[in-house]
Amino acid sequence: MFEIVFDGAKDFADLMASIGSFVEEAAFRIDEEAMTFRAMDPSRVVMIDLELPAFVFSKYDVRDSETIGLNMKKFLKVLKLAKSKDALILRKSSNNNLEVTLHGEEVLKFRLPLIDVEEFDIEMPKLPFTVEAVLLGVGFKRAIKAATLVSDSVRFIGTQGKLVLKAVGDDTEVETVLTLEDEVLLDLTIEKDAKTAYGLNYLVDIAKKLSDGQELFLKFGKNIPLLLKYPVRDEGSITFLIAPRVE
Repeated sequence: MFEIVFDGAKDFADLMASIGSFVEEAAFRIDEEAMTFRAMDPSRVVMIDLELPAFVFSKYDVRDSETIGLNMKKFLKVLKLAKSKDALILRKSSNNNLEVTLHGEEVLKFRLPLIDVEEFDIEMPKLPFTVEAVLLGVGFKRAIKAATLVSDSVRFIGTQGKLVLKAVGDDTEVETVLTLEDEVLLDLTIEKDAKTAYGLNYLVDIAKKLSDGQELFLKFGKNIPLLLKYPVRDEGSITFLIAPRVE
């Protein structure tokens, strides 16, 4: 049994939409410290890791640790009604349903069935990243959008104080070149030059959920997964680990 409240329901809806882009069913772990989720997408290309500590909620009343399984399509249909000023209330009692309430100018209450979702014990791998950057969502979104115009993959390149996102098509190519002189690139550390390609379809799904001013933490290296992470209300975070595209 639990009752948790998240002020700014639209922000929570956007988080769940990011997860719903990759999985149809999700098992959320809720205990006294945090609401968490970790899973791979069906293609085994993307790992998603969500951590929402109790501090990010305006109310966090959790008596026992438990895992709740949700059909993300049904959950997202409800969350599409969320507004920025709404409070989202998630409540589970003794029955096998999740009560979802949107409390704003009016009160909307839904009851969603909980489902059995197979859980896997997935560890977040430690990887030898050699390029790390922090950039604003607006810069990342524009670079990804430009890459989609010419290809279905994009190379992330870190070299000589520059972060480059390059896409090459049959007869067209595009480069987004970022340095610390650009407003959208907030930080860049290159321990060793690296160049690795990643599938754009996964990156598009992540980029479209970012706000322009969102800080995005990015890490990669030669022929290893790409890590993308952004904070949630300072204390929380959502992380994506994307396997490289074989060229």
